Amino acid sequence: MRCKDGDLAVIVQDFEGCEGNLGVIVQVVGPARYPRGTTLICWQIKPVKRRKLWLTGSGPTAKEYITKKNTALHPDAWLMPIKGTPAGVPDRAAIGHSASSTQAPALAGVEG
Repeated sequence: MRCKDGDLAVIVQDFEGCEGNLGVIVQVVGPARYPRGTTLICWQIKPVKRRKLWLTGSGPTAKEYITKKNTALHPDAWLMPIKGTPAGVPDRAAIGHSASSTQAPALAGVEG
């Protein structure tokens, strides 16, 4: 698996009709599972910023907000985890700032 519970990741591939989700940063929420009708292991995801995502599932493809009742699953292989500190960005812990004060809110992709 590429991701683990709690990771931030970028959507790098999506289902037909959901290409508008490419590049969206999401939070990965575990446990990973195999949804009915697929052989791909999937994670529940939530956009880091409140926004609608293109979802497909039992009905037509539609743009919807992800909520506690309207969850989204996305294949692990189609997510690229964001690891470490980006090049050229100082590590906040190294310059005396608390990392916990800068974490993004937990909010993020395919209907399950």
